[in-house]
Amino acid sequence: MQKQVNSSMLKTTAAKLPKNLPQQIEPCFKSHETLYIKQDDGKDFVIISASDWRMIEETLFLNRIPDGYNYS
Repeated sequence: MQKQVNSSMLKTTAAKLPKNLPQQIEPCFKSHETLYIKQDDGKDFVIISASDWRMIEETLFLNRIPDGYNYS
């Protein structure tokens, strides 16, 4: 069972994730939600869609360019 962390992040545990993985990750693709997975050892992680990850990578790249992407 997923718990809502905030409006854009769902939360579950690593132990619960394999039981219904397709249903757990579907919101990541359909509504660009982030799935936060908590582990007992404190090594938590998140799942996001590949398209969301590409947008993050592009943003990080653009932030490295002096003056951003404004060349006017």
